[in-house]
Amino acid sequence: MTSETATKTDEAGRKAKRAAASAFQTAEEVDRKAEIAAMAGDEAIGAATRVSGMIAGRVDEAGRDAKKAAEEAGIKAELAANRAIEAAEAAVRASGEEAAAKAEEAKKAAEEAGIRAELAANQAREAAEAAMRAAGEEAAAKAEEAKKAAEEAGFRAEIAAKQAREAAEAAMSAVKEDVATRVEEARKVAEEAGTKAEAATQQAREAGTGVAAVTEADVIRAERIAKLAQKAVEEAIKAATDAGNLADKSAIAAKEAQAATIKSPTADMAEKAGETGNKDKRAAAAAFQTASELDRKAETAAIAGDEAIEAATKVSGNVAERVESAGKRAKEAAATGFETADRTREKAESADVAGDEAIETATQTLHRLISKAEELAKAAKEASEEARKAAETAGKMSQTASERAEEAARGAKSLAADAVKKAESMAAKMEKSHQETVAEVGVLAGKADEALSLAKSAMEMIRSLTQKLLADWEMIIIIIAFVAAVLMLSFGMAAFLMPS
Repeated sequence: MTSETATKTDEAGRKAKRAAASAFQTAEEVDRKAEIAAMAGDEAIGAATRVSGMIAGRVDEAGRDAKKAAEEAGIKAELAANRAIEAAEAAVRASGEEAAAKAEEAKKAAEEAGIRAELAANQAREAAEAAMRAAGEEAAAKAEEAKKAAEEAGFRAEIAAKQAREAAEAAMSAVKEDVATRVEEARKVAEEAGTKAEAATQQAREAGTGVAAVTEADVIRAERIAKLAQKAVEEAIKAATDAGNLADKSAIAAKEAQAATIKSPTADMAEKAGETGNKDKRAAAAAFQTASELDRKAETAAIAGDEAIEAATKVSGNVAERVESAGKRAKEAAATGFETADRTREKAESADVAGDEAIETATQTLHRLISKAEELAKAAKEASEEARKAAETAGKMSQTASERAEEAARGAKSLAADAVKKAESMAAKMEKSHQETVAEVGVLAGKADEALSLAKSAMEMIRSLTQKLLADWEMIIIIIAFVAAVLMLSFGMAAFLMPS
């Protein structure tokens, strides 16, 4: 072996080693992209479990096909990597320019296979996303395309492996013993790549066998969602019932306030009716809101119930019975919720009308009271004006009367002075007359005493004559008549002489 040959051999060995390392990296990349394709298949399967009916089955089947195609692509990529590594080992052993070139071609072919596998993974992922968004025929078609793309990637990976094998066979003719150590290193790297590829394949297979477990987990999740939806509907039913009852009570209070205002249209009653009407309308608004919320939750419960019943068909045994029962209870709660929402809405409408009527009555009453107050104010103003005019007239009349009273007072004072003078004159005259009368009475009293004395003397004389002439009746009569005459005369004089 010459030095030139050794140099070329060493250079070819280094190129072959670089090509082997590049092929190893390419194999790892292919393996990773195959795993991505498998994960995309899993996502398509998961999307299928979240839809219902015939479409779900088709998307599920398409996802499994895509997963299977991805697994096959991974296996084929693994084989291609192994063969590329073998070709690299052969290239290392051959240490020739032609072997290195063919190994480089194998690397490019493997890279192309990796790109195809990545495209297949992306298409599978897009199919899964489309299944989540549309859950329809288009999603199934995309999953089918992902399957075909994965198959095509596997086919191209197989071609790349074939090319790598051909490159390895061509490189076998240039085996050199001085690169045995490098061959051993490449072999170890290839073994590690094979181990990783085998692990990835096993993982994909385990993912395929775990579809049933995922389905059961989704079914249990559907059961839990149905139960939560049922509970939410029951709570909303209670809230709507309470709101409806409150709306009824508020409507009754509004009607009573309206009737009281009509019976006694005062400002206080109108204000009370207005406040009651506003309170009633707030209760009606709350009832409307709870009814709408109940409708929404009832609709959610109905959907959750349907999904739970549909999910129960994918499993069997106690789990299926339990999930189906949960779905039915959720649907029953939803039906009750819809009925309660309708009743609550009717109560809310009645309360809203009662509130409007109470507010209308209060407003009309206040308008009437304001109009009446304006009329009273106008009448009071007119009366005040009349009173002012009357006061002015009365003032004038009072002044005139005062002047006349002053004149009358002056005249009365003059008359009183004259009357006093006349009274004093009359009093003086009466005093004088009294004194004269007293004197006359004294004289007359003396005369009366004298007359009495005479009467007594006459009585004595009559008594003596009576005794003498007792037997003579005629004389007695004469004497009696005489005595009577004397007495009458005495009394008459006494009466005449006594002062009046």
